[in-house]
Amino acid sequence: MKVLGLITARGGSKGVPGKNWKMIAGRPLIAWTVAAARACSCLDRIVVSTDHEEIAEAARNAGAEVPFMRPEELSRDDSPHIDCVLHALDWLEREQGYVPDCVCLLQPTSPLRLPEDIDGAVAMAERLMREKGAAAVISVTDCPHHPYLARKQDESGRLLPFMEHDIAYQRRQDLPPALATNGAVYVNSVRSLREDKTFYPAECYGYHMPQERSLEIDTPWEFSLVEAVLQMQQEKGA
Repeated sequence: MKVLGLITARGGSKGVPGKNWKMIAGRPLIAWTVAAARACSCLDRIVVSTDHEEIAEAARNAGAEVPFMRPEELSRDDSPHIDCVLHALDWLEREQGYVPDCVCLLQPTSPLRLPEDIDGAVAMAERLMREKGAAAVISVTDCPHHPYLARKQDESGRLLPFMEHDIAYQRRQDLPPALATNGAVYVNSVRSLREDKTFYPAECYGYHMPQERSLEIDTPWEFSLVEAVLQMQQEKGA
């Protein structure tokens, strides 16, 4: 199975300005994802889709391909992510005659994922696509905040259950398992991406990852937290 490793990284981040090329634990953020992808055995190519020259330079220096620059209209805050993936597929087919079977989407905001997570998700996707007709495998982790414990406020400020359920107990260990997508790895068949135009088609399966490798960077606090984890890992490996 031919698998395209696609890293999407636009320049216009609002939560952490310039985060995708911002230095974290000694290297640009995007370089951590490129390094993990390069250490995999399952990816046919590693391509970065970006609209920003500094991100492109950092990606090339880390060993990824940046064969095109993403158009501005696909790089806005409200641009659907699926559209930039389809743009990459269209460009590679039109300009290079390259047509993969699957796309393994890797976001730079999940730098704690390991090569084994990528290889594991792709291997699971290949098996389930063959055996069950799966269209996608998405990385998930144990939900850190169980939805049954979530609350909302009414107009008077009174706390109410966020969602209705018939479970009276509140002990976390008694709650049914709940999973959350962690944004680290998306493996989708190209056919499904083109036909369904979503990363979450009906035949979508979950690849479980531990919480310690599931942190995402969307805020300055999360950036600092992930940097501390990366630095700790570097010190242990020294």
